[in-house]
Amino acid sequence: MSPDEIAASMTGQIRQVSTTRAEAFLPSPVVQNHAAFLHLFKDGTLLCAWFAGSLEGKSDISIHASILAPGAQVWGAPQKLSHDPDHSEQNPVIFAAPGGGLFLFHTSQPAGNQDQCRIRMAALSRNLADNRLTLGEARYLDELPRGCFVRGPVILRDDGAWLLPLFLCVPQPGMRWIGSHDLAAVAVSTNQGASWQIESVPDSLGSVHMSPVALPDGTRAAFYRRRQADAVHRSVSTDGGYHWSAPEPTDLPNNNSSIAATRIADGRVAVICNLASAADSAARRQSLYDELDAPDDRPDAQGGCQPVWGVPRAPLAVCLSADGGQTFPQRIIIEDGPGTCLSNNSTDGHNRELSYPWILEGPDGSLHIAYTYHRRAIKYVRLAPGWASQPNDENDMSEIIGITMGDPAGVGPEISVKALAEMSPEDRARTRIYGNRATLEAAKAAIGALVDLEGAVVDLPVEGAPLPWGKLSPVAGDAAFRFIEAAVRDAEGGRIGCIVTAPINKEALNLAGHHYDGHTGMLRALTSSKAAYMLLASERLKVIHVSTHVSLQDAIRRATTERVLATIRAGHAHLRRIGYDAPRIAVAGINPHCGENGLFGSEDDAQLAPAVAQARAEGIDVQGPISADTVFHRAYSGAFDLVVAQYHDQGHIPIKLVAFDTAVNVSVELPIDRTSVDHGTAFDIAGKGIADHSNMNSAIAYARKLVAGKRTMS
Repeated sequence: MSPDEIAASMTGQIRQVSTTRAEAFLPSPVVQNHAAFLHLFKDGTLLCAWFAGSLEGKSDISIHASILAPGAQVWGAPQKLSHDPDHSEQNPVIFAAPGGGLFLFHTSQPAGNQDQCRIRMAALSRNLADNRLTLGEARYLDELPRGCFVRGPVILRDDGAWLLPLFLCVPQPGMRWIGSHDLAAVAVSTNQGASWQIESVPDSLGSVHMSPVALPDGTRAAFYRRRQADAVHRSVSTDGGYHWSAPEPTDLPNNNSSIAATRIADGRVAVICNLASAADSAARRQSLYDELDAPDDRPDAQGGCQPVWGVPRAPLAVCLSADGGQTFPQRIIIEDGPGTCLSNNSTDGHNRELSYPWILEGPDGSLHIAYTYHRRAIKYVRLAPGWASQPNDENDMSEIIGITMGDPAGVGPEISVKALAEMSPEDRARTRIYGNRATLEAAKAAIGALVDLEGAVVDLPVEGAPLPWGKLSPVAGDAAFRFIEAAVRDAEGGRIGCIVTAPINKEALNLAGHHYDGHTGMLRALTSSKAAYMLLASERLKVIHVSTHVSLQDAIRRATTERVLATIRAGHAHLRRIGYDAPRIAVAGINPHCGENGLFGSEDDAQLAPAVAQARAEGIDVQGPISADTVFHRAYSGAFDLVVAQYHDQGHIPIKLVAFDTAVNVSVELPIDRTSVDHGTAFDIAGKGIADHSNMNSAIAYARKLVAGKRTMS
């Protein structure tokens, strides 16, 4: 999603995107929103607090909050809870004292100087009539040294003392803070917050964002973000919180980004974090605050640990442990994407992080999650009860194929039901249709199928369903989008192994306010992917496209050496995955006869040939550029396994000529797998029961091949 699309979605409206998942973007009046914290009141009201302003570290950053009333489908209007015009106020923590009283803790720092930070504690009250929040008496905890920072929840020691997790940004005189000397500690209050004293966690250099959890055996475990971007660390207290062991690594990676932990009802520990570390990426930035314009000519702090900044902040996952947080075999992906965080700017579209999450389990077993979405918004996700029993660990690649029904007024419902009806009982059990049950029942009646749809449909509401066949409408366009969105979320969460899409109508989609050029662009946006390639596959001819839905003039401009090389690599990797040991690839030329040595254009020599040369240097068996008037025939005759086409019609025409009813559309390089039929909604025959479903059968067969390849590779 672009920053403008995110902003348009920040209504607070909760949308049911699948039967087990609901989502919302919280409302906010400002462009940067980060570091969510969730608190659940006893009456079921949910509070989300975060910091917001123009850019982290600037003095307009302040604490905001929104409330979700029990049973409500819209988050309340944002409320500003802090107002210091001279400091950046960050990292809210909400604490309900056992004897009564609600408190807000947050940080207050000048510019990017975390080593000069103070902690502010304020009484907080809620008006039950309108859910307005009001700040009461507040003070800075100046008995604590400068440089104290908060992020984790307040817990109670066995004697009832309050324990506020801290990390200490230890000042280095004359040098700029970069995180190199940060340590873990707790602030202890034995008098209900009237005064505090520090107790350090031993040998904790680089371990920050302490998140403590009470374990079933009476001990406590705490989990840490790491400045070194290596692994989530863990320490324990066996004496009720008086003393903590030195942090040691778990099997969870960490990218120097925040984590949160809780104990769920069945006794297991749940940690939400990014499954990434410095070992996974070479992306780096100088520091967290390298974009602030405040003058600072001090050198970076020396010594301590070597902090790592800039590792991508994705994917975001809930990880479950049955051994008190030592190992986390079950990892449920909440959302994936590029995770790019080389900039904190939330308006230029470069930041793609999914970070700083919070997590809590409700009394009904629902899981509530809030996290930073591209620094532009706070995203809320609610998972239905039973979420923790789903087999979603990293190595469990679901065999289930999810068919999205497509436009409810087109032939998608019919071909989906026809394909389901012809499946073996085993394959039918491994298939779900994301659509509308009433529409599918109407399609079933139209084709005279006897298949039982019970248990095979992820039923999503459509106003007025079944809609009239063959009629263009924004209702149908919105429904088609929601079917795809629900399937994407389940694919990201590992609940289905591959998506198979039935046709959508682009005009209906745009009428509904979903402005995409087709499935591929939509899927790229939903998964926050930088790139995706359209590959058309038939038995004897496969084609991958450098560009698709753009003008011919734009297509030629897009056929850069870098883009053509990336397309070659993507096609090569895909063929390797589906069983080709040494794929043979041909690159089609742009101009007649590949330009005939410059007589008909220079693009082939200047743009395509260098890409082919680089790919060959990487060990890829690729030839070209080869004149487009012969290369497809040669590939069809067996000389090549894949042709790289430079634009839409160059690749589509030969495929549709030789495999109009059987060619499969495959999205390559997305974080999820997707295949599709290669035809439209056919409004003119929709509802008549005569639509040919052979292309759908081919798309499903290819999807099962991808799932099998995924399981083999895992």
